[in-house]
Amino acid sequence: MNKLVVISVLFIIVLYLGSCKDEAKKPINPNGDTEISLLMRAMYEEALTARRNIEKGEDFELSLDYKKLLTAKGVMTDKLESPLYKAYAESYIAIAERIKNDLSDNRIEDYKLLVEGCRKCHDVMCQGPLVLVNKLVLKE
Repeated sequence: MNKLVVISVLFIIVLYLGSCKDEAKKPINPNGDTEISLLMRAMYEEALTARRNIEKGEDFELSLDYKKLLTAKGVMTDKLESPLYKAYAESYIAIAERIKNDLSDNRIEDYKLLVEGCRKCHDVMCQGPLVLVNKLVLKE
């Protein structure tokens, strides 16, 4: 009888561990990893680091090639090719380039403009990531 209990417990543990592996394999992006989703995920991480630095009173850097916003493909490529998306992307790129090239008079205000640009674009184009965008807002 003890063998049966031990075998049953081991079987349950193996099933549990197997289900954990399946969870880890699920993609972060429900639409898969596209050029635009990978770029925006990297943009999010960079902005999150910038927000944390600002809140600690430290400087921040932007290093990504934001011009890829105009060429990256994704599941909603038709939206990415629309004039509205292009306008949002170009505005974002201009602010990011100003920060990257140290042409900004107020880097913190420009950071806020970047986040607001994310929010405005996602309000219209793809609302799913708004939960993450809201995490980029500076806590004042």
